[in-house]
Amino acid sequence: MKISITKDGIIEYYGNQVGYVKDNKAVVDVMFQKDEVAEFLTQKNGISVEWKSDVYNNLLKGNIEETVTSKNCRIYQLKPETDLRMRFVSYSDLKEKGFGEPNISNYRVVFDGNVGTEIPEEIYDIFDGPDKVEGLESTGVFISDVIELYDDESSEFHYINASGFTKLNSFTEPKIELKQTETVKEEKVIAEEPKEEKETEFVAFRERLDMGYGRTKTPEREAELNAPKTNEEIQVDTFKIDM
Repeated sequence: MKISITKDGIIEYYGNQVGYVKDNKAVVDVMFQKDEVAEFLTQKNGISVEWKSDVYNNLLKGNIEETVTSKNCRIYQLKPETDLRMRFVSYSDLKEKGFGEPNISNYRVVFDGNVGTEIPEEIYDIFDGPDKVEGLESTGVFISDVIELYDDESSEFHYINASGFTKLNSFTEPKIELKQTETVKEEKVIAEEPKEEKETEFVAFRERLDMGYGRTKTPEREAELNAPKTNEEIQVDTFKIDM
């Protein structure tokens, strides 16, 4: 039989010790993450499976690990329609180009599962290897991808740089869009300025024009403004007010 479980709980695959069963949970080396192994454990034996790195090497040394990884892993990659300038650039370059923080709406999930480790460097090595990881909808992981480690209580995101990772405080809308929203709000306030204030400013402006505002004052102009109005002028003014 190519897959079996020994009386000591060791999972053997073609004679190789590839994992172990503990508390009705199988821990199997990620190198042997295959459909036939998963089907044997889950469907035929009713055991849940967790894929983890270095299990095979530890079993060769006679060590059965006492702990299992609890956090799952998601890999995010940029959607095909996103700006090409955002692709394969480091976190600092992304900010310098004015794109702000990485935006989750620009990404799609290409993997969601458990790879047996919570260390970003180890996760990168697993997905960057020559053998395609089961369930990965891509040929590997790249700069500008985002790794999420999550469980029922929390999530953390790691942006992949050319060298190392940047832990993201948030994986939300970029700051550049927030600034645009603030500008729209300011314009809205100006557009809704009360009509009475505009009318008052217009009347004051006309009064200043009538008093000669903005024109050079001459003795003749002052005499004209201070001269008593004739009956005809009063009638004309009254006619203008009535209109």
